[in-house]
Amino acid sequence: MTAEHKTAVFRILMLINNKKLTPKAMHLFETENISLHKQFVAHGTASSDMMDILGLGGPEKDVMAVVLPKPQADSLLKKLFVELELSQKNTGITYTIPLTGISSMFMKFCEQMNTDNKKTEPQKEMEMMSEHKYSLIAATVNQGYSEEVMNASRAVGARGGTFFHNNWIMNEESTASFGAEFNEEKETVLIITEKEKKLDIMKAICDACGMHTPAKGFVISMPIDNIMGLG
Repeated sequence: MTAEHKTAVFRILMLINNKKLTPKAMHLFETENISLHKQFVAHGTASSDMMDILGLGGPEKDVMAVVLPKPQADSLLKKLFVELELSQKNTGITYTIPLTGISSMFMKFCEQMNTDNKKTEPQKEMEMMSEHKYSLIAATVNQGYSEEVMNASRAVGARGGTFFHNNWIMNEESTASFGAEFNEEKETVLIITEKEKKLDIMKAICDACGMHTPAKGFVISMPIDNIMGLG
């Protein structure tokens, strides 16, 4: 466990939901005094049977992300699970990711949103970080290769994922290092998996879609310390 993880008292809360639940989720964010969050559209990659098992219904999803102090993130996670009925099919999933770095100004802004004003005990935080059971894998590839990422992942145990379109902005020095083709439009695939399967999935993605392939992909992973709505 790194020193950064020992002091991680902020969380990125992610919500991936059926689009029909977005108004209710937005209302809950407003009632919790959350005035700043990121929202974008994503697409499911799981098979229709697995989408039913995961309770994610159709392929198009809304994704919301917000940075919060850990106590407020834990509270909102539970409220989203209850209010959006994430235990039901065709709803969604919500989880939190430890944040190990944040600017002082943004940290003050986030703390102002923490109406409970609770502090996280360092020892308890360390214990929770060491017990995480799931990991979030993020694979970024050239546009059109998300299905290849999922094919490689499923072969070693992944059940499904969510992808969204994005662009990378690079300066001349980075372009010279990685090549002009790295500036192409990208797709990022998010896969939630048990931590025991993480390395196998990451290796499979790198072998099939790494920088040595036309996909020009790279993969990172992050621990998930709380998750609700996963079938």
